[in-house]
Order: sequence, then C-alpha cells, then structure tokens
Amino acid sequence: MPSALFVSAESSAFDVTVLLAARLGSADGAAWSSILNSLLIFVSGAGGLSGSACTKVGASLGAGYPSDAKRYASTAILACIAISLLNAAVIYSFYDVILSLFGATTATLHAGYSIQRLVPIFHIADSVQFCFQGIFSGAGQNHRGALILLACLWAVGMPMSVLLGFYFNMGLNGIVLGLCLGLLLEIPLFAIEVARFDWAAISAEVQIDSDEEETEETEESNNEEMTEHNGKTLTTSITEGCVSSRASVAAFDRGVTPRSDALGVGQNSSDSVSTPRSVPTPVHK
Repeated sequence: MPSALFVSAESSAFDVTVLLAARLGSADGAAWSSILNSLLIFVSGAGGLSGSACTKVGASLGAGYPSDAKRYASTAILACIAISLLNAAVIYSFYDVILSLFGATTATLHAGYSIQRLVPIFHIADSVQFCFQGIFSGAGQNHRGALILLACLWAVGMPMSVLLGFYFNMGLNGIVLGLCLGLLLEIPLFAIEVARFDWAAISAEVQIDSDEEETEETEESNNEEMTEHNGKTLTTSITEGCVSSRASVAAFDRGVTPRSDALGVGQNSSDSVSTPRSVPTPVHK
C-alpha cells in the first residue's frame, strides 16, 4: 500500500491540476496538459535514478552494508539534482519548440508562455522528489515517505492551487505555483527524514526478515518433500497389498490356503488329508 500511495498520490495530484486548469478555460487546460506530457521525456532520467537507488539501497541493506546504502542514496540525489538542473535549462531555452510539439493554438501558446518561468522549477522539484521515492522504497520505509508526500501535495499543494488559482485570480500561474509549493516542501522533509535513518538498524531488520523468509521457504520445501515421500510410500503399500490380495484369491481358487503354501503342503487338499483304510468286520461262524 505505501508504495502504491507514492505513485497514485503524485500522479492523481497532477491530474487534478489539469482539471483545475480546464476550469479556467480549454486553452489553459490544453497548455498545462501539453506541458506535463512533454516533461515526461525529461523526468525519465530521474525515474531511472529512482529505480537504481531503490535497487542498490535495498541490495546493500540486505547484504549487511548500511554505509554503502547511505552512499548510494546520496549519490542518486546529487546526480538527480545535476540532471534536473540541466534539463531545466534545456526546457527554458527550447520552450517554444516544446509547446509547438503539440500543435498548440494561439490561445494555448499564450497560456503556456504565462507559466514559462514556473515550469523549470516544477521539473526540478518533481525530479528530486521522484528520486527520493526510490530511496524510501529501497530502504523499506515507504510508509514514512508516503505520509510526507500526502501531507505536502494534498494538504498543502492542492489547497494552495485552488486558493491562488481561483480565489486570488492568479489563473494558471496560481494552480502551477500551488503545486510547485507542495513539491518544494517535500524535498527538505524527505531529506531530513532520510538523514534520520538508522541505516544499521534497517539493515539488521532486513536481514532478519530475509532469514525468516528463507526458513519458511526451507520448511515449505521439506514439507513438500515429506508429503511426496509419504505419498509414494502409501502408493507402494497399496500396490503390495493389492498384489498380496490377488495372490491369496488365486491360491484360494486353486484350493490352497496361504498357510499351506507356507508349510510346503501339497497344493491339493486331498493330498494333505489321509483317508483311513476300511477294516473288515470279523464274521462269527
């Protein structure tokens, strides 16, 4: 559930901002939707770092190297910041080209240009918090990260988007600015929470869980082997019993009991019982 919350809470917040922008007008909704789709190309680098951080942090903790896990986490964040800054410069410099990719109309272009300065900031904040998600997942602390994300995006970001966009009449600028505030609030809170990680304790806990899983798998495997062995033994016993029963029936049909076979007595019952000779009765004259 916490892992699902990471993805669903973030993506659903972005979808809500598109709906809010559409409430301002079709041009605003189309502009913000086009920009979000275009940014997917640039955020893929942060996604790769997030997946790598999740894998390396988890593997290091499972192998009992908490210091390596901490180093991988720090490296991923620094690399993500550098890449997102470079992407932000490209986005701002080629903003016209990005908007033209979707064949935007004049009204849509005007709405898109109104948030040109906010889009690079949004991209940096989104990329860095995306990388933090991988670190929380790799460390098995999804529940802690999910709470921060929900609080920042949904308790702060979404209300601020509504207030700035509609009540303060800032339009699309207000909606995007509110979302940026929520994302920017996530980053320091994520960083503080990761800094508070007891990496050694987390590693020990992961190893205990891993040992318990291996024990359970071994027990299940032994139980399966025992069940299979018992099944073969039972089958053999049934087969031998059937053979013995058939032999007894065949012997009975021949008139020979199994006991007489065992004693080596002849197969015909008449051979095993002697008929007494008739003794002539004396005649008195």
